[in-house]
Amino acid sequence: MKEIAQRLRLLFPLSWDTVRPYLLPQTGQARLGPYYMLWQSEAWQSIRTCDGVIFTQGIYHPVCIAQYALHNYRLWVTGCSRDAYKRFATHAIWLRDHQRVMRGIRGCYPYDIPLPDYGSSGGWISGMAQGEAISVLLRAELEMPNQGFGDAALEAANPFRYPLAEGGVVWRATTHDVFFEEVALNPPSHTLNGHLYALWGLWELNKCKTQMWLSRLIEDARSTLHRHLTMFDSGYWSYYDLLVTPQGYRRVAIPYYHALHIAQLRVTSQMIDDVYMNEVADRWEGYTHKLLSRTQVIRNTLQGIFLRYLMRSRGIRFGDRSVLPD
Repeated sequence: MKEIAQRLRLLFPLSWDTVRPYLLPQTGQARLGPYYMLWQSEAWQSIRTCDGVIFTQGIYHPVCIAQYALHNYRLWVTGCSRDAYKRFATHAIWLRDHQRVMRGIRGCYPYDIPLPDYGSSGGWISGMAQGEAISVLLRAELEMPNQGFGDAALEAANPFRYPLAEGGVVWRATTHDVFFEEVALNPPSHTLNGHLYALWGLWELNKCKTQMWLSRLIEDARSTLHRHLTMFDSGYWSYYDLLVTPQGYRRVAIPYYHALHIAQLRVTSQMIDDVYMNEVADRWEGYTHKLLSRTQVIRNTLQGIFLRYLMRSRGIRFGDRSVLPD
């Protein structure tokens, strides 16, 4: 019942003033500092550990492990918690030691859980998980040098060398049109927050270990956002992804993720020196103050619940496809 109540509060918030705290990257500094998204300690209270590593949804969840590590790294470097360093190190070591080879690609963090809506029985990988793991491993290399963390960060970038069809995490429609898939399956869903988290990891890796292929990929991702970011704008709110049902329905982001999109765009704007991202963030933030926008979000959410739970006709397995052409 508690989980249901929490989910309902996310879908239908009592307050629309949901602001995600964030830190802007210090682009002129060589050393990486605290991560850019700030997670509050309450977010981890219900997560249990197994051998000192958090255990979520019955698995070692790569994104949760990476985010928990980054959360504790910030607590430690800002002097908020002396114990946080041990928790950071424990989870960084797990990420270093649990990379697997998937379809001949090294450095993967596969999810051994099914995703019925995406047509997967398990064994899929995530660009978001790979990118956040890179961010953890690079910071671990700073604090624990010569213990293989830097090499592991480079290995975690390997899936970005390959398109979805070959087992990688990159959707590529043209030579310069790319998207990093949070759920790296065909057909792609193009989830915005996952793409941006992945981009941050690659940007940090290129900052610490500059490589030509990374520079090109980051530039392709930047230019792709310029061409297609408007597709995530409903005119009253941001869309969570680019999927559309055969009936023409697209789901907007719940307020929690809409606030995340705004924060991520502001960080990305600073990171890649692109004022356009900030302009979009300004527009999306403006939506949150409009009563008509909030009303339309509730209507869209109710329509999505109807299609998913009553009609059971939402998801890639029911014909949802991206609005972007292949």
